This record gives sequence, C-alpha cells and structure tokens, in this order.
Amino acid sequence: MDEAEIMKIIPHVVRSSKKKVWIDYDEEADVLYISFVYPPNAIEHEEDEAGIIRNYDKEGELTGLTIIAAKRFAEKAAAC
Repeated sequence: MDEAEIMKIIPHVVRSSKKKVWIDYDEEADVLYISFVYPPNAIEHEEDEAGIIRNYDKEGELTGLTIIAAKRFAEKAAAC
C-alpha cells in the first residue's frame, strides 16, 4: 500500500467513533477481518445479503466486521 492509498482512508478513520482498528486480510480466502476491539470477542453475528458479517459482543456492541469476497468491494471503490 502506498502513501496515496493510506491517505484515502484518513477521513473515514477521523469520522469514525471507533478510534482503534485491527485489520487482517486472508488473500487465499479473500476475506477481510476488521476488529474494533482486541482480542476479538464476538459472540453474536449477523450477515447481510452483500456478504458483510457484523460481529457483536454480549452487550450488543459492534466489535468488528467480516467482509466475504473483499476484492469485489475494492474493485467497486476503484471504479468510483
């Protein structure tokens, strides 16, 4: 990732209520894991039709996202 790519995410991080983020990408499976707490402690999951899984802790707080087939989201963003 070059500096220009990193600069693109800054506005999103600054506006987010989540100030710490851990990111892991499994290239072989094409799955992106985004965690807002470490270690991840999700006990409930909710998947939408786009292949985004929202992970929640026992209090119902969002703890992270799991993005299935992440490359398609990257391709959409690049086309914009």
